[in-house]
Amino acid sequence: MQSLNGGREGGAAIGLPRQGTRPLAIPDPAVIEAHHGNRTVIAGRYGTVFRNAFTVVCPVAPERIRSVRSPPERFAVPQAEFSLSDMIRR
Repeated sequence: MQSLNGGREGGAAIGLPRQGTRPLAIPDPAVIEAHHGNRTVIAGRYGTVFRNAFTVVCPVAPERIRSVRSPPERFAVPQAEFSLSDMIRR
Protein backbone atom coordinates (compact mmCIF):
# COMPACT_ATOMS: atom_id res chain seq x y z
CA MET A 1 0.00 0.00 0.00
CA GLN A 2 1.31 3.44 -0.91
CA SER A 3 1.90 5.85 1.95
CA LEU A 4 -0.13 9.06 1.83
CA ASN A 5 2.63 11.11 3.41
CA GLY A 6 5.58 10.15 1.20
CA GLY A 7 6.81 7.41 3.54
CA ARG A 8 7.47 9.74 6.48
CA GLU A 9 6.65 8.29 9.87
CA GLY A 10 3.45 9.63 11.39
CA GLY A 11 0.90 11.82 9.70
CA ALA A 12 1.89 15.27 10.96
CA ALA A 13 3.44 16.22 7.60
CA ILE A 14 0.01 16.22 5.97
CA GLY A 15 -2.08 17.18 8.99
CA LEU A 16 -2.93 13.66 10.16
CA PRO A 17 -2.55 12.48 13.73
CA ARG A 18 0.64 10.57 14.43
CA GLN A 19 -0.91 7.11 14.24
CA GLY A 20 1.49 5.47 11.82
CA THR A 21 1.72 6.05 8.10
CA ARG A 22 -1.96 5.56 7.21
CA PRO A 23 -4.87 7.89 7.94
CA LEU A 24 -7.56 6.64 10.30
CA ALA A 25 -10.24 7.06 7.62
CA ILE A 26 -10.06 7.16 3.83
CA PRO A 27 -12.58 9.55 2.23
CA ASP A 28 -15.06 7.45 0.25
CA PRO A 29 -16.92 9.47 -2.42
CA ALA A 30 -20.09 7.40 -1.90
CA VAL A 31 -20.06 8.12 1.84
CA ILE A 32 -19.47 11.83 1.21
CA GLU A 33 -22.40 11.97 -1.26
CA ALA A 34 -24.69 10.16 1.20
CA HIS A 35 -23.66 12.52 4.02
CA HIS A 36 -24.25 15.55 1.79
CA GLY A 37 -27.72 14.24 0.88
CA ASN A 38 -28.76 13.76 4.52
CA ARG A 39 -32.21 15.28 5.18
CA THR A 40 -32.28 14.77 8.99
CA VAL A 41 -32.21 18.15 10.75
CA ILE A 42 -30.01 18.30 13.85
CA ALA A 43 -29.95 21.07 16.47
CA GLY A 44 -26.44 21.98 17.51
CA ARG A 45 -25.06 24.42 20.03
CA TYR A 46 -26.26 28.02 20.16
CA GLY A 47 -29.49 27.28 18.26
CA THR A 48 -27.72 26.21 15.07
CA VAL A 49 -29.67 23.75 12.93
CA PHE A 50 -27.97 21.74 10.20
CA ARG A 51 -28.30 18.66 8.01
CA ASN A 52 -24.63 17.90 7.46
CA ALA A 53 -21.23 19.29 8.35
CA PHE A 54 -17.87 18.93 6.67
CA THR A 55 -14.33 19.83 7.64
CA VAL A 56 -12.60 21.96 5.02
CA VAL A 57 -8.83 22.31 4.93
CA CYS A 58 -7.99 25.94 4.17
CA PRO A 59 -6.98 27.71 2.12
CA VAL A 60 -9.09 26.43 -0.77
CA ALA A 61 -7.61 27.25 -4.16
CA PRO A 62 -10.10 29.15 -6.36
CA GLU A 63 -9.92 26.50 -9.11
CA ARG A 64 -11.11 23.85 -6.60
CA ILE A 65 -14.40 25.71 -5.90
CA ARG A 66 -17.11 24.11 -8.06
CA SER A 67 -20.06 26.32 -7.11
CA VAL A 68 -21.28 28.81 -4.53
CA ARG A 69 -24.92 29.17 -3.51
CA SER A 70 -26.69 31.61 -1.23
CA PRO A 71 -30.01 30.90 0.46
CA PRO A 72 -32.99 32.91 -0.72
CA GLU A 73 -33.64 36.10 1.24
CA ARG A 74 -36.60 34.44 2.96
CA PHE A 75 -36.55 30.83 3.97
CA ALA A 76 -38.09 28.76 6.73
CA VAL A 77 -35.66 27.45 9.33
CA PRO A 78 -36.39 23.72 9.58
CA GLN A 79 -37.45 22.11 12.87
CA ALA A 80 -34.75 19.89 14.35
CA GLU A 81 -35.55 16.20 14.62
CA PHE A 82 -33.14 15.83 17.53
CA SER A 83 -30.59 17.85 19.45
CA LEU A 84 -26.97 17.09 20.13
CA SER A 85 -27.44 18.28 23.72
CA ASP A 86 -30.17 15.64 24.19
CA MET A 87 -27.74 12.97 23.01
CA ILE A 88 -24.97 14.15 25.33
CA ARG A 89 -27.23 14.08 28.40
CA ARG A 90 -28.08 10.39 27.90
